[in-house]
Amino acid sequence: MFWSSRRAMCSMLIITMLLGLALTIPAHAAGFWGPQQRLSAQGDDIVATDIAVDGNGTVHVVWSDGESIYHRTRSRTSWSDPQRIASGAAPKIAARLNGGIAMTFVVTVSAGEADVFYSRWHEGSGWNVPLNVSNTPYLSLTPSIAVHDDGRLAIAWSEQSLENTLIYVAASTDGAIWSVAPISNARGHHPAATWMGDALVVAWEDEFDLGFPMDIFVSQQQGAGWTLPVNVSASPFRASTLPTLTARDGTALLAWQEHVDSWHEIHMAHKSGTGWTVPARIADADAYSPAIASEAVGNWHLLWTTDNMIRHRRSVANNWLSIETVAAGLTMAGGPALAVDSNSRTVHAVWLAPDGAATTKDVWYSRHEMLDMQPRLMLPLVRW
Repeated sequence: MFWSSRRAMCSMLIITMLLGLALTIPAHAAGFWGPQQRLSAQGDDIVATDIAVDGNGTVHVVWSDGESIYHRTRSRTSWSDPQRIASGAAPKIAARLNGGIAMTFVVTVSAGEADVFYSRWHEGSGWNVPLNVSNTPYLSLTPSIAVHDDGRLAIAWSEQSLENTLIYVAASTDGAIWSVAPISNARGHHPAATWMGDALVVAWEDEFDLGFPMDIFVSQQQGAGWTLPVNVSASPFRASTLPTLTARDGTALLAWQEHVDSWHEIHMAHKSGTGWTVPARIADADAYSPAIASEAVGNWHLLWTTDNMIRHRRSVANNWLSIETVAAGLTMAGGPALAVDSNSRTVHAVWLAPDGAATTKDVWYSRHEMLDMQPRLMLPLVRW
């Protein structure tokens, strides 16, 4: 009786200890980046590229050689042939709620005039005839496009005249009729746009003051007008450039390239209600040209380039995971862009780099399948 009772007590003690030492596996991003694929093959020097995933899971990649814009799609495992879709440059695309793709780009009219155009792709009908959105006698440059969940569209660009370089925004509910106006007190270059709830948010780079380096400014739509621009980077003695912007579930995330001493870093800030957070460094080691995207569940993805690598980092529940290498051994890498397919849990990335010893850049692609592991309890089997 004594040994039976003692044996039962020991068993309970061991099980309790094992429960205390039980292994809980946290959620994290497993998986790996797939092999690199070259998407462009026409032999010209590619200067810009972008990527988006539509509601049907089809991957869309566009690029420009400075004169023509090309398009390829990936359904499941195969890519379509490259298709020339327009004359123009600097294409940017975003997924539409109905499964289509919205695109903006620039067409040079003359030496001192360029306009921003809009086009739409839908499965079965392809691309429609491009529409001139800016239609000004000046230089309309570096457009960015944002699509609201309800289908509203917004395009932001830099409008360069002899006197000023203003930030303009065009808005539309259907892509056919557009209202165009500058953002109050907004001057600068390289705007990025996103929807944060029902408010449009636009970021851009501009001089902190005459003769100072660039800083990153942000303005938000407020009723029929705009809030005063906020200097988010706030580093008047360092150049802050190339903003990229995304939002999800009432939170906006802003990243940019920060020139620190003799190298570059990626800095980041976010806004979820009251204002923008103090910028934080998210990537160093000579990091350039950030691109960001969000998942449906509110996690974030950051992509950037070094001189010879493409790098990726993911945030889960406000915790940034370790840095991953998407591609290495590159030369003159640049122009990274990414898109997230929340349904298939896949991150898609594109970038520009020469093929081997070539001197012209091509478009390259890779993807990462996120095999998230959910928290679970693992107990060893105890037998008496």
